[in-house]
Amino acid sequence: MPPEYAEALQEPPASLLLAVRNVADAEVGITEVLGLLERSPVDIVEATPTGELSVSRAQWELEVVARFEDDDEPQEFRVWLEAAPHAESELLAGIDWRGILPEDADATRDAGWAVGVSTQLGERPLRSYHRQACLLAAVAPDAVLAFDVNAATPHPARWLRELAESRTPPSPSTLFAIHSVYDENQDSGAWLHTHGLLRCGSIELEMLEVPRDGAGLMGQLLNTVATMFLESGVPEPDEVFMPGQDIEMVWLPWERGLDKVAKDSLGTLADRDGPQHAGVRGVLFAPGRGLLGRRKYEAPSKHLQTMENNPLLYVSSMETERMALLARERLDQFRGLHERFREDEEFVFLVKLGYLVDGAESDSNEREHLWFIVHEIDGDEVDATLTNAPYAVSALREGQRAPHSLDKLSDWTILCGYGRFDADNVGELIRMIADG
Repeated sequence: MPPEYAEALQEPPASLLLAVRNVADAEVGITEVLGLLERSPVDIVEATPTGELSVSRAQWELEVVARFEDDDEPQEFRVWLEAAPHAESELLAGIDWRGILPEDADATRDAGWAVGVSTQLGERPLRSYHRQACLLAAVAPDAVLAFDVNAATPHPARWLRELAESRTPPSPSTLFAIHSVYDENQDSGAWLHTHGLLRCGSIELEMLEVPRDGAGLMGQLLNTVATMFLESGVPEPDEVFMPGQDIEMVWLPWERGLDKVAKDSLGTLADRDGPQHAGVRGVLFAPGRGLLGRRKYEAPSKHLQTMENNPLLYVSSMETERMALLARERLDQFRGLHERFREDEEFVFLVKLGYLVDGAESDSNEREHLWFIVHEIDGDEVDATLTNAPYAVSALREGQRAPHSLDKLSDWTILCGYGRFDADNVGELIRMIADG
């Protein structure tokens, strides 16, 4: 790995979250925020004003030390006040962010101030990020919008509140965003790239020369690779790794990677308009074999046909456990939506159930997680049809309809006209339905 990459991964930037508060002219003072911290469910060990500002836009800053349940050591934060970003800012302008409604933009436009919380995510970035969101919700109880600065992504205020109220950490994909850049007037493919991974001690990732009609599937593959790097570490450049069955990939530092793509591709040097698209970034390729056995670097879209066939993408046991915990925590929301929309042809309800693989012991974690379309929910049981062919569970077959116990639940998903929703973002769907 290039020395500058290794150094940057050892000293990642802080994670920055902002909440736009429902206040216009009156400046939010330190005294008010200290009172909010004192009354919050977060165990505040220390909160001290500091004259040394680490955020250039800050009006004031607090150094905060907080202790959370099950943590051996307290976590350090910075809390600050800055002028609220306007609805016309680069984070909102011209982009249709899912879950952001017109009234959110209006409230942001009318707000005067935003409160920020920063922290180092450390060796357990997902847990630290969850703690960071909890603290931000405590100092912004009237938030109208939240911004993840590192991921350059806005979120509705409900996202922040639900994250703070949840016992289960969010999905690893919450730590980063995948941006898709394409030119409607040219057939130069899409440029997919991440923002937010570097703060977690991982390189940012990119795919170039992605067919526009395949950007969704390739985005799923990019998401899988990013999560893999977060949980298992970053492999060396040009080292083959497998994010899924029969899917081989490598990465190269972006400066080298651009030499392997067509000069007219989006994402080449002319398209990199600032430091946010440089630095510690890796371009993903599908490895091939060229002349004389030398490495050949092919576009990741080589795997597009494989992705169309619903391949087995690898998910760590840690993430599988997290998804199962959250799916069970928010199962009542799934039940309620199914009860309301099960007769609506635009809605499809699916559950993922973990079945022991052939030959596994009864107390084993060797499970294959399979998707089922839900027809009926009766207590702790679902009447459902298996949607894909199992690899290692011979007792089940694709298309088979039968009752199944929800004791095996590891995830659930709702497909509808609003998009695809799971336990991590079901609150967005509920709000969209309520707002008509």
